[in-house]
Amino acid sequence: MSLFHKAFAGVIALSSALAIPAYSQERAGFTSFSQTPSARNPDAITSHYIMGQNVMGLISPDGKTLAGMGVDSGKWVSVPLKNQFGKAIIIASNKLVVCKDDESIHVLDSTGKEWKSIKLQGNTVESQPIVGNELAVIRVENRIYAYGLGATSWSELSLPEDQIVEPHISSNYVQAYSPNYIYTYTRASNAWTGIQLTGTSGGIQIDNSASEQP
Repeated sequence: MSLFHKAFAGVIALSSALAIPAYSQERAGFTSFSQTPSARNPDAITSHYIMGQNVMGLISPDGKTLAGMGVDSGKWVSVPLKNQFGKAIIIASNKLVVCKDDESIHVLDSTGKEWKSIKLQGNTVESQPIVGNELAVIRVENRIYAYGLGATSWSELSLPEDQIVEPHISSNYVQAYSPNYIYTYTRASNAWTGIQLTGTSGGIQIDNSASEQP
């Protein structure tokens, strides 16, 4: 064997030794922002396990169960998933774990007593949750669903179909706005409130009960 071939074989062997084990997100069938195992830590939990500072979440290997724990409770709680094609999304922040499956959006906060779930209306394929430290939001077609830390349920807002916009999330509120309206969700109210412009007259109309009941 020539010196070149010996060197090339050495490179291949080294590459194989350093290769990441087959615990990829594609194999697991889930999307998350957690770490996948590496050659240095081949026993690490696969990518459908995720941790925040005060919460953790796990999708079972068969994709049918979502489990999580908040540090304030110290107990694992679970909920069934609709995850036929293995496309469930799980995201964690410091205080929230959020999972979107084929039909619903689920959230567990740091109190960790139970998952709060709501069935999403419309085509959810392209919808992605946005998760902050204490707030989470997702838009599906003309509906926006928001959750704030400690809330008992998701709050739903239905927008005019010809005025659909993406929601924006900050540390204290979620907002959806256009030239014709401003809608805001806050943790304190656990509800959407809004102001609608009334046209050429320059007036406004206040709507403090914009949320739909889940």
